[in-house]
Amino acid sequence: MDQISSLQKQYPLSPKKFWKKMFDKLIGWYVIIGLGVIIDIIIMLMGSSSYDKTSSLILWGALVAGLLLLIILTSVFSWYIKTYIKRYYYDGEDNFITIKKGVFAPSEIHVQWQKIQDV
Repeated sequence: MDQISSLQKQYPLSPKKFWKKMFDKLIGWYVIIGLGVIIDIIIMLMGSSSYDKTSSLILWGALVAGLLLLIILTSVFSWYIKTYIKRYYYDGEDNFITIKKGVFAPSEIHVQWQKIQDV
């Protein structure tokens, strides 16, 4: 499955592809969970008079859960993107270029050279 074509050897994928895909996939999650963590910390630091031990445990639990979720999401997406890039295959033939991509359900497309306008 991990074939490498002559075109891939000549024009390999940039290492930036991993970071670009990671950023695209995770930025929304980081913003949402980050805001939750910031709000959680602000509430803990304010410590109003109605702030009891149970509330403190709930807020610490939410903080730890948010950070743990970030670690898990980063790990899962990192594995997925590394596998996606590892299985990404492209090869040029006389009349068209073949691209195979996908982790769980790989797809294959063929594009004629004259129809390619931008890379």
